[in-house]
Amino acid sequence: LLYTIKFEQHDIETMSNSALELSPRVSVPLSVYFLLASTLALCGNSLVLYASLRYRAISLDRVCFGLVQHLAAADLVYTMSASLPALATYLSGGWVLGPGLCFLQAHLPFLPGVANLLLVLAITLHRLYVISFPFRALRGTTARVGTALIWLLSALIFVIATFYFRSSASFDPKIGWCVSSVYESPSGHLFMLVISIMFVCLPLVTMTVANICLSWVAFKVAYPSSSGSLKRHGVVVFDHSREVASLPRGSDRGSVSCEGGGGA
Repeated sequence: LLYTIKFEQHDIETMSNSALELSPRVSVPLSVYFLLASTLALCGNSLVLYASLRYRAISLDRVCFGLVQHLAAADLVYTMSASLPALATYLSGGWVLGPGLCFLQAHLPFLPGVANLLLVLAITLHRLYVISFPFRALRGTTARVGTALIWLLSALIFVIATFYFRSSASFDPKIGWCVSSVYESPSGHLFMLVISIMFVCLPLVTMTVANICLSWVAFKVAYPSSSGSLKRHGVVVFDHSREVASLPRGSDRGSVSCEGGGGA
């Protein structure tokens, strides 16, 4: 986003030098960061996909289960298209992967990047929906359609930024990254600025507000007021449309009868 806003209008094609123009005090920490980030992303997301697909080891409702799987897949695509090439660049001291991979690093991250943000937003809003309407679970078909729309929208942004503006890519030695020429033209620069606001800033603000609401609900459940119904009648916890209610405090649990005459 900062690169989009502060990008100076100049010819990217003049950046033909493939050697990094970064001091060791900058390139070494970046190498360590991308090494750790790439390793954790590859191992963690691969484990999530393998454990969930092979053993169903993740205990979530169907909606969150599918969203988490798609989120792991988006993270893997972003890691392989952006983080790993950056790691190779900082370790080797320059771009050594050729023009084809330079083009991919400059454009392909648009696809998983937008999908990643929208999937995290969908997970957050679903959690808020479950707490607000605990007896109105979303259908699996609705979740699959929403996930498909997220990927289609991300792919559309990738296609427009890459092919509609006929973008090329070249290596910028000052940042150690391959840069798309979509930022050169005023229309392309405006397009990327609008996309950054709509699919970066707004989702982040929405997620922040939603998580504040979730934190408030969790606080009210954990510390109910002395005059509230939760403290008088017992705590009710909603977990993905399944109601688990505790018995009233101080009651004789062994003498409670089930409806129909059976003893509890």
